[in-house]
Amino acid sequence: MPDKIAITFDEKNKPTTKGGTFYVTINGEKTSKRYRWCIYKKGNGNPFINEIKEDKKPLEPMKFGSFGKDGGTFIIKIYDAEKVKGKENSELSKFSEEASLEIEIKKEEEKPTTRHNIKPEILEVHLIKKGTGSITKVSYQDTLIAIAKTQGLEGKKITFNLYERDEKDRTHVKDFLAEVDRYGMARVEIPLLSNKKVFQFLANQKAPENGEGNKHEFFVTASFGLNKNMITKDSNEVQAHLKKNIKNAYFVDANGKKVNKIQVGDSVRVCIESEDMIGVLVRYTILEKDVIKDDVIWLRKLVINDDVHTDSEITITENLFKKGIDFFGIDSDSERQNYYIKVEAYAGKKESSTFELSFESVVYDVGVSPVKVMVDDGKKKEEENKKQSTIVTYHIYHDGRIEKHIPKKIAEEFKQKYKYVYHDEKGNEHEVCIAEWHKVKIWEKGSRKIGDTKTGGIWETRVVDGKTRYYKLGKRESELIKVPFPISYVKNNVIIKLADNTTREYINPLAFASLLGAIAMCGYEDFSFNGSTSKDGTGAPSVTHINGISLDFRYLRKDKLIKSLHINTNPNMLDVERQEKFIDALCLFGYSSFYSYYINLNNKSNFILKNSTHITDHHHHLHIRKEGYNPKYKEIKL
Repeated sequence: MPDKIAITFDEKNKPTTKGGTFYVTINGEKTSKRYRWCIYKKGNGNPFINEIKEDKKPLEPMKFGSFGKDGGTFIIKIYDAEKVKGKENSELSKFSEEASLEIEIKKEEEKPTTRHNIKPEILEVHLIKKGTGSITKVSYQDTLIAIAKTQGLEGKKITFNLYERDEKDRTHVKDFLAEVDRYGMARVEIPLLSNKKVFQFLANQKAPENGEGNKHEFFVTASFGLNKNMITKDSNEVQAHLKKNIKNAYFVDANGKKVNKIQVGDSVRVCIESEDMIGVLVRYTILEKDVIKDDVIWLRKLVINDDVHTDSEITITENLFKKGIDFFGIDSDSERQNYYIKVEAYAGKKESSTFELSFESVVYDVGVSPVKVMVDDGKKKEEENKKQSTIVTYHIYHDGRIEKHIPKKIAEEFKQKYKYVYHDEKGNEHEVCIAEWHKVKIWEKGSRKIGDTKTGGIWETRVVDGKTRYYKLGKRESELIKVPFPISYVKNNVIIKLADNTTREYINPLAFASLLGAIAMCGYEDFSFNGSTSKDGTGAPSVTHINGISLDFRYLRKDKLIKSLHINTNPNMLDVERQEKFIDALCLFGYSSFYSYYINLNNKSNFILKNSTHITDHHHHLHIRKEGYNPKYKEIKL
């Protein structure tokens, strides 16, 4: 007697317009066997939900998120997963279903909403870091997200008040307004970088007195109404870390241009580049390099007021020049002198000791800038600039063009590296990153079927995660670069950020240029990369990621969180507008086709993103296809 296979659900939790949970039973017992599930609305032959549950745990149910608020009659069918593997929806009619179930979903009743008896209240407040990494530890390059859960405040504006807490009290930093949505949620992003001067000055001024070191605790309160003390709620604390680093010091002219040679009578300024040092007292000394003892030419104390601080003008007078002359004649510095800058940072107002990250009495690493006086030299600096220019560079233009500039000579340390530079619409250049590359074999195709290896050619086998795949070897070589995570470039309104969510960190160098261009055009901060290919270029166990041209990305969410989104069960969270803008940007840089997934969105079944084809198991990521990739690209030999 054949087994009786049936689809059932819990009578206590019957399916509604908001979804339902279903089980498969064989002879009355729940089973964990894998099936392909399809739901059809009666009168419509196309399934609007189509799912294969991979690696199901025993007795795990199938959950469907929404049947649409209008309800109706639905037919659920299950097929043997192995028999219909790789088949499109249109082909399912050729197969017999294992079981089916017809259910009636009642139309959702619209209930009037009354607010007169709901007390306006802020229920919860949270402060988190945007992006990946530790939620409670941030740097001033990060963005915080303040979130409030409320009731009775829909459509109203609330104020997030940001505070810094120390051992004695709390100090108000800044306020941020946010509107409460229809779900009672309010959300605001607080980019620490855009408020950097305020935060750093506050932290650096307080730190020496209160012993806070480089760690500073921030939290928010959320308030509503004129009397903010009436409705207020505190969040958790987030710890911000000051890196505190003097990165460089050099001379510039009146126009801010670096100089490496000057004469007596010239005027220069000292420029100090630092990180997380705003509000810190420093002393810089201009010294003349000597054989026995360096001579002090100029000494000045100042408070850093920006990441790139340019001090007041200094004129190299004869009296200053004479300070560097050696009266003992050991070195010939009466004709020319070598100047350099030494920078020291002090703990608060104390001049007795210098400090580094822990505010202890340890001297900082010194930024040094050599300057030749009265000599038309500067060869070392010129050689350094020349060396930096001798690297193969991909220039990515905002209009979709990509140029690979190949210099006549490539510096030894750059022979296995490529530089990527983005050109914005204003003509500004942005050096995004440098990536290492290596040569690999080109693969003609990948396959899951061993039978394909009988068609001729040289095939190689890869076994990854217990899955065996076969790859046909091509006749040429190609190149792959390793994506230099983390990518977080922000300057002059250009944002290029990419979160790492993959072990397939290798990509074709030209495809990487296209990707950076598309990300720059969008300027989103929540891109999450699911990878391209493996180091050998196969991308195993995938068979569609050979040679590192195809790319996978998580879907973009409306809440802009960097986390997974399954659009089959949570379609309303998909940010269609931003997702399709990203698709447009990718098309501008050479891509043309994508794999996605049918969803039920806004009461429309079988919605799919533009330029996309439905394919099984793509409900959690967008696949950017290699087929048709044709960027506007040319190589230029310099």
